This record gives sequence, structure tokens and C-alpha cells, in this order.
Amino acid sequence: VDRLSQLAATSRGRSWWHIAAHSEPGTGRLIFEDENGGAHLVPLSALSTSCTDPPLGALVLACEGEQAGRAILAGGASFAIVSSGSLRDLTARRFASHFYRRLLAAWPSELPQSAAAAAVASEGIAVRKAFDVARQALLGSPCPGTRSEAANLALLERCMLSPCEEPVRSLSAPWVPVALSTRGAAGSRLVADADEAAGSPQLMPKEEPTPPQLPSQSSSDEFRAGKLEDCEDFVGRGAELHRLLQLLGTPGGRRVVVLNGPAGSGKSALGAELCRFATAPGRRFSPVDGKRRLSYLSLRDSWDSGRGADAAVACTRLAMLAAADGLTSPGPRACLIVDHAEPELGWCDEFVQELLDRHQRLCLFLVRRTPLYRLEGEGGDRWKPLNMALGALPDAEVAQLFLQRLHRPLFPADFERQRSGDSRGAQPLRQDDLMRRRLACLPVVAACAGRPKAVVRLASQ
Repeated sequence: VDRLSQLAATSRGRSWWHIAAHSEPGTGRLIFEDENGGAHLVPLSALSTSCTDPPLGALVLACEGEQAGRAILAGGASFAIVSSGSLRDLTARRFASHFYRRLLAAWPSELPQSAAAAAVASEGIAVRKAFDVARQALLGSPCPGTRSEAANLALLERCMLSPCEEPVRSLSAPWVPVALSTRGAAGSRLVADADEAAGSPQLMPKEEPTPPQLPSQSSSDEFRAGKLEDCEDFVGRGAELHRLLQLLGTPGGRRVVVLNGPAGSGKSALGAELCRFATAPGRRFSPVDGKRRLSYLSLRDSWDSGRGADAAVACTRLAMLAAADGLTSPGPRACLIVDHAEPELGWCDEFVQELLDRHQRLCLFLVRRTPLYRLEGEGGDRWKPLNMALGALPDAEVAQLFLQRLHRPLFPADFERQRSGDSRGAQPLRQDDLMRRRLACLPVVAACAGRPKAVVRLASQ
């Protein structure tokens, strides 16, 4: 919030805040995220604290963000676009794309210099027109969910505030971040960071506006040196992702981290999700000036059973050196993820010393079945691997993953020991907490022992 205020004060024209966050149910407080994926509650008083030059408005992409929008208006902004209900990431991105393009197209090229009231009126017309066009574009979507969420979008204006909500211009109740656990509902994402606002379009009255550079939906193509494991319907592991981001890339921290676990425990999927999660804007390994800071390499993809052991080791070494060379940067640390780092696939502990000596800012994240307590060779006494065991998914997340991968709804007959007749005509069960608990207790689901691969295989049968 402070960074947004500083940007608004130093901009030559009117600024616009772009905020993407989660909201705390019942309070309306926004949940922002640091570079490690850690969540921080932002009280409404921090949003209502006015800056020297308040923004023209703010786009608050959060579920039930009306209270946050009103707090921003109380801080001096003229407009706030909010959602009074749920808002998915896809709907938020589409609305932002339509809104910003239309706003810059409708922005007057010449604002009146003599009459401030006329300038404000011209700005208001552009904002209202851009909001109406963007909202109508979503209301015309063939997807029912998008149309429903678009109906919840609203444009709040400062003139709509009641007298008790007028700006108080007080610096009381400063923002004190409160750390939260990132483990939440299955499939949830915390996708807000003040760094993202640095890329929000700045409205310059005297210059010809240019189309805004909106962030891409995924930055996976920017960092991949190998083929990522397919982790469709990734569920849970929020605490593990948070801890890995805290371990990797920390100045003065360990340079070799090992994720280990039995086959089917979801190690490769977690590594692939870490790639996408860690390279998002504002996170630990987001690209800097277009330069990649994270790369992924799977030894299983490059494995050829026709090669001899020596040839496999040589090919693995060349692949790792090439991946690491693409990450060289004098700035913050970079990370190389090596999946299936198994000796039978060409892995050799001597690679660690060569890579870490060659790239002083590089850290290694190894994914393998067994722990690695000590590195063999000359580098064994210089770097101590930090092992992190990947456990089973909790029952609630096992049930959620099963439901997401299931190709049909569940009926009461599915939970009966002796299936009595045909389920045609019966109403499908509602996917609530009670159903998830019943599902986790089924013998066939419990037999998966919390292994994601076994759960996915069971759901496909």
C-alpha cells in the first residue's frame, strides 16, 4: 500500500491502482502475498489512509471486495471497481483486459487545463464508459459462471459515500502484516502483490496513450528448460510451497535442497507447480528485466536406455550446465530444479560442486525418491543438502482431488456396499464437507494412502 502511494505521488498524471487479492470472509479485509507466498492481512484502515496524491481509482479484483473499495474511496480516490460476490481468476483477467483497453481508448487526449471540474467530468465519463463496455463483454460470455460473476461487478464513486465515510485523512492504525498459513481450500491461490501494481497503466493526460502490457496468464514458457510434469488439478501442498520458497534463494541459506518421497507421492507435480508459483510476478524467482531466474530439467525425459552409464552421465552433465548457464545473472539468486535426480538416470553428486562453483548465485532443488544426506566427492564437505520429505495428502485434499478428477457425479448408490439397482433418476449428491468426509472413508479411497497418483488413477477408472 505504501509503494502504491509512492508511485501515485511520483507519476506525472493521474494514477490507477490495480489490486488482485483474496478477501477475508466476513471482514472484507484484503489478503496480500509476499515473495515467498506468505499471506498478510491488510486492515481497511490502511486502504483508507490517504496519500499526498490519491489515485483516480482502483480495480479491486477480490471476492466480496466492496468494503475494500469503499475504504479506498474514503482515502481520496474517485472510483473503485469491486465485486460483491465470488470472482474467479479467469473472469478477473478478462475484465481487466477489456476495462484497461477501453479506458485508454476512451481517455480524452486533451483535458481542459482551465477548469478542474471539466477535467474531472471528462475522466469520469471515460471510466464509466470503460466499465460498462467491459462488464457487457463478460455478460455476453457463453460461460454461465462468467455471466454470473460479471453481474456482481459494480462501479463505486466517491460521490456515493455517506457523510460518515468521507475521507478522514488520518495516519492512525498503521498496517501491521499478520502472517497466515497458505494452506486453504483445495485449488485456491493467493495471487496478489503490490509489485504487480507497478505494471498498472499510468494515465497521462498530455500524451497519446499506449495499450497496457497486461501480465500473461502463465509464465511457464519463460523458464522451462525441460518438459514439466502434467499437474492438472493440483490440490493442496500450500504449506510445502511456502516452505520451499523460504528455503530456496534466501541470502546466506542452503544452496542444495532435496525433496524426497516414495513413487506416486506427487513430487514431480509439486516441482512443476513450484515453477509456475515461484515465477509469478512479485514472487521469489520472478523474471528480472526479462531474464529467467528459474529453470526445470527432468532427467527422465532425457534418459535413453540404449546409452551406456558413462554416456548417460555425460549427457546429464551437459544438460545441467546448459540449463544453469541460461540463468546467470549478477542480481538475486537463481534456481535450477532437477527432477528425477536418480543415479540410474545419470545423476552424479559431483555435478553439485561444478555447478555451484561455476555459478555463485545458483541454488539447486533436487527431486528424488530417497534422501541425500551427504554429497559424494570433493564437494561433500562444502555443501550440506537440506532434505524435505513429502508426506501423504490429508484426507480432505484426497477427497477434493478425487472429485476434481472424477468424470461423473456421485449418487447415494456409490456409497452403498451392495449397489441396489440402477441410479438413473436419483439426484446427484452435493459436493460439501460431509460428502468429502464420507468419500475419504471409502476403502478404495483410503487404500490410496494419500498418494496423488493413485487417487488420480482411481478416479479415472
